[in-house]
Amino acid sequence: MSNGLSYPVSATVTATQTRTHQVTTSVGVAAQLTEQLTINVSTQIVQIRSTAIGVSTSFEVQPNQTVYADYGVHAYQVSYYVEKWRARGSLCEEWGYYPSTVTAPTYIEGWQLRLG
Repeated sequence: MSNGLSYPVSATVTATQTRTHQVTTSVGVAAQLTEQLTINVSTQIVQIRSTAIGVSTSFEVQPNQTVYADYGVHAYQVSYYVEKWRARGSLCEEWGYYPSTVTAPTYIEGWQLRLG
């Protein structure tokens, strides 16, 4: 909302959309033990978050200013890794390192007002 006037104005904004956030991340590690047998190790993160947005917020815009109103869902940046190890005689050695990062939404949602 931009106010090009010489006095403050009131503004109301409403978010009217439905959004579903789904995060699915898989890391798979396979090691061939024999010609016929394979072992698989995997991990999976699944996060589903639905928002039905129909909320409003009101604010005042000062003279000759612009205010942006963003509505959204807060999220975490999750980093993890999988390490694969194997036995070599009486020793263990690292055989693979698989880092990954995923954005996982939270239950927190709301308005963020910022000046432009």
